[in-house]
Amino acid sequence: MIKAINKRIRNKKGFTLVELIVVIAVLGIISAIAVPRFVGIQEEAKKKADVATARSLAKATELAIAKGDIEIPDNNDNTVNIQSDLVGKNYLDSKPVPQSVNNKEFVIIVNESGKIRVGIGTINNGSGTIDTELYPDTDSNYSN
Repeated sequence: MIKAINKRIRNKKGFTLVELIVVIAVLGIISAIAVPRFVGIQEEAKKKADVATARSLAKATELAIAKGDIEIPDNNDNTVNIQSDLVGKNYLDSKPVPQSVNNKEFVIIVNESGKIRVGIGTINNGSGTIDTELYPDTDSNYSN
């Protein structure tokens, strides 16, 4: 009977405390490497989405100008914040244009020669400032 009890104790299956600590340490190292990389991938995806949104805004603006729904300014004044015109005339979805990754506004500027610039910046009293240009030339610091 004593032999049977000793045999049961020796045949117990399971992990020792040292093995569990080693596994937890390895998982901690893997997560310490993987989490920052994942955050970087998310940030890069958001920036690429901003560039795609800027292109869509520029193409919608070009179409609206070609159809005559948006007028090109005939002086040095720039047309900014025409997103409401684009949405109202069904050039964009009825949803408002989302904020950029920096929680700033997309700014559309059309100059007197019809050149369209789209970027991220601010709009104050009808005047827009582009801090980061996304269309036609993407700011290399932004999307890389």
